[in-house]
Amino acid sequence: MSSLRSESTDMARSLTHGHATPCRQTERIFAASFTTLWVHFAGSVLHDLLFATHMWDTTRYTYRLFSVENR
Repeated sequence: MSSLRSESTDMARSLTHGHATPCRQTERIFAASFTTLWVHFAGSVLHDLLFATHMWDTTRYTYRLFSVENR
């Protein structure tokens, strides 16, 4: 069994010229895609929170600017 495994490993290495097998490359691609997706999601949430904070401050300022109580 181990000779069969080493033979298939040797064949994979010879096909890929010593680089990672296609399966390993696919795993790396999926890992990179997953990481990119999470970074994008976290950035999107942070952006939304900053935008909401900005809009809240703007709304409060506008309300104070045009409120009848200040006149």
